[in-house]
Amino acid sequence: MQHAWLLTARGFRPANRFHLLMGVMGYVSSPLWLLFMLLGTIHVFAQVNPVAQPGADPAGYTALFGYAFEVPQALTLFVFTMVLLFLPKVVSVIVTARQPAEAARFGGTRRLAASALAETALSALQAPINMAFHSKFVLFTLLGQGVSWVTQRRGTEGDGTDWREAIITHGGQTAFGVVWGISSYIISPSFFLWLSPVIVPLVLAIPISILLSKASFGLGARRFGLFLTPEETFPPYELKRLQQNLSECYRHLPPIEPLRADYGLMQAVLDPYVNALHVALLRQRRKSEESREWFGQLCERLLRDGPAKFTAKEKMALLLDADSMMRLHRDLWSSPAEDLAEWWRLAMRQYNVLTTAPTTALYR
Repeated sequence: MQHAWLLTARGFRPANRFHLLMGVMGYVSSPLWLLFMLLGTIHVFAQVNPVAQPGADPAGYTALFGYAFEVPQALTLFVFTMVLLFLPKVVSVIVTARQPAEAARFGGTRRLAASALAETALSALQAPINMAFHSKFVLFTLLGQGVSWVTQRRGTEGDGTDWREAIITHGGQTAFGVVWGISSYIISPSFFLWLSPVIVPLVLAIPISILLSKASFGLGARRFGLFLTPEETFPPYELKRLQQNLSECYRHLPPIEPLRADYGLMQAVLDPYVNALHVALLRQRRKSEESREWFGQLCERLLRDGPAKFTAKEKMALLLDADSMMRLHRDLWSSPAEDLAEWWRLAMRQYNVLTTAPTTALYR
C-alpha cells in the first residue's frame, strides 16, 4: 500500500510497475472481494423471488432450489475465476509429476498430488480469514492508523496459539461471519449455500487458527509425507553443516540438565559471539518510556531470578529486543556473582570451566 505512489514514479520499466501493482493488489483485492460479496448479498435481497418475475426472459434465469437467479454473467465470472485460481496449480503438478527426479524431491508423485489437494483445501479455509485481515489492514492504513506486524513464532512453548489469543484475534471475524450467515440464510437458503465457502471459515476462524498453528499438525503431515519441500527431502549443504555442528557439539557435552530447558536463551545472553550475531539480526525499534521501563525490569528479573519464573512470551520479548539483549550480556559479565541467580552462575561455570570451547553450533 505504501508503495502505490511508485506506480507513477519515473525511471521504472513496465515490468517493474506491474510487479508493484501485483504487490498492491495482493492487499487491495481483499476489500474488493469483500465489497463484491456484500453488494451481491444486497442485490440478492432486492432481486430474489420464489418464482420468476412476470415479463422476465426465461433464458436469462436459472432455477435453483425453487428460486430464480439471473446467472449467465455470474456463471461466466465464476468459471474464469476458478480457471485463474486452479489452472497454474494443476499445470505445475502435472509438469512436476512428469519429471520423476523432481517429483521425488516432493515425496513422490502420489504425495505431491495429495499435498496439492490438501493445500488447496487448507487455502480455501484460510482465504476468507486472510480477506478479513487484509481488509482491516487496508482500512486502517487509509485511516492513518497504521498496522503493526508481529514476528512469527516458530517452535515456541505451548505448541501454537492458545484459545485466549485466538478469541481476541479472530473474535470479530467470527461475529461478522455469524451475522452475515444468518442474514443470508434468512434472505435465501440457496444463496447461503453459495456463500458458505466464505462464511463457514469465518465462523470457524478460531479453531482453524488454533489447529493450523500447532507444530504437531505439521509434524503429523510430515509423517504421512505431505507438504514436503526439496529442502526437507534433500537438504542443502548449509543446513546439513548446521545440523552436523549441532550434533557434534551436543555429543561432546550435552547441556547440563538444569540449563537444558532454556539453553538457547542462555547462549544468546552469555556467549559474546552468539549475542553479537543475534543482536545483528534484530531490528532496532523505538520504544516508549513505559516500554523501556518494562524491559529494564525484565532484564533485572532475568538475571536475579533466572528464566524459570518467566513466561514464554516474556522470554520472547527479551529475545526480540536488541537493547535488552545487549544489556543482559553486559550486566551478566559485569555483575558480582552474588547478584546473579544460581542458574546463571551454573551457566557461567559450564561456559568457563567445564568446556574447553563454548558449546554452540558456532564452534567446531
